[in-house]
Amino acid sequence: MRITGISTHVVGTPWRNLTYVQVHTDEGITGVGETRMLDTPTPFSVT
Repeated sequence: MRITGISTHVVGTPWRNLTYVQVHTDEGITGVGETRMLDTPTPFSVT
C-alpha cells in the first residue's frame, strides 16, 4: 500500500479554524484526520 495523495480542507468557525487531512492510497482506501494548530490565527495549506 502506497500513499498516492494528500489533501487538506480548512473549515472556518467563529471560535477556531478546523483543518482536516485526507490521505489516499493506491488500494482505494482514504483516511481522514483532524489537525490542531494552537496559537495560529491564520490557517495555511500545503499542496
